Amino acid sequence: MVEMIASKRIGRPEELETLLACYLSLNADEHHDCIVKVFRQVWFELNPARGAASAPAPRS
Repeated sequence: MVEMIASKRIGRPEELETLLACYLSLNADEHHDCIVKVFRQVWFELNPARGAASAPAPRS
């Protein structure tokens, strides 16, 4: 997933938030926790210097 996001040059928080919303809308509620965890990992891999304080908050 990191490679796909990097190749599409998705890096701004707004872009990742839009992509996350898309994944959440396309998948059952039972998978949402896992999807959010993966997106948080992606955020940290793409923005290691920013840390947890600036990680996008999951939307419900």
